[in-house]
Amino acid sequence: MVTESEFAPYEYRSGDEVVGVDVDIAREIAKELNKELVIKDVDFGSIINELNSGKADFAAAGMSIDEERKKSVDFSIEYATSEQVVVVRKGYDKIKSMNDLENKTISVQLGTVADTYLTDKFSNVKLFRQKKFLAAAEDVKTAKSDCIVMDKLPAIELVKSNPELEILNVTLFTDKYAIAVKKGNTELLNKINSVQVKQGLCGKIFNYGTIIITTASSMFEFDYVTNPNEFKTILNNQIEAYEENKMDMQAQKIAKAMNKWNKKRRLEVQLQAFNENPKTSNLKQK
Repeated sequence: MVTESEFAPYEYRSGDEVVGVDVDIAREIAKELNKELVIKDVDFGSIINELNSGKADFAAAGMSIDEERKKSVDFSIEYATSEQVVVVRKGYDKIKSMNDLENKTISVQLGTVADTYLTDKFSNVKLFRQKKFLAAAEDVKTAKSDCIVMDKLPAIELVKSNPELEILNVTLFTDKYAIAVKKGNTELLNKINSVQVKQGLCGKIFNYGTIIITTASSMFEFDYVTNPNEFKTILNNQIEAYEENKMDMQAQKIAKAMNKWNKKRRLEVQLQAFNENPKTSNLKQK
């Protein structure tokens, strides 16, 4: 597997190990194929070359499906949908809508869909194409550029570690992630698609990048969840899948998370009942 490890929560480093949502998916693929998973960490712009030169079998790197990339690689079934958002210095108020990006200086990661989109759609932007998002963050923090355009979940992680930055309420477009293989490698692609379907991975990480469940080790904060009903459905499906595969410890972790969500929801219902009719509610005013 080839990836780029600065794209949390999909891939990131924990000590010397590359972990994340894409790594969990890759492990399921390797397990099903009875192969050892070897992870190769490269610059994002080099990933397609790694595939086409035979240095890697597949890429799992939060890679968006687009027509230009389809000329060079084949994509699996999509497994995630994301938003492209704008990250700025706190207090920066010159971007209110997508049109305000015109005549701005923008940092992007080299070779990403944000890079392609801005190049194609805006005639008067100046782009700083960085190999890493950390370099893009420094561009904005030092006022070298006005903003970063990037995927929402990695943007959330970037802002967590760079409190001088914030995400604007501006969505440029949505895109879908899939696993990539060398063009024409139909045999491996079919096997990957089969594993995704069998493990219930396709469509499990979606809702514009707000659902972040594939295995218990890749669960993140509930703050990302915007659709509780879809979240509950996904959790229940995952619990059943783990129980069927006798992954009891994993299932228990997810069940615990589900119970936490249910407790929160019950309190919200009780609070709503109290607000509507304090006298008949069983929720004490305290």
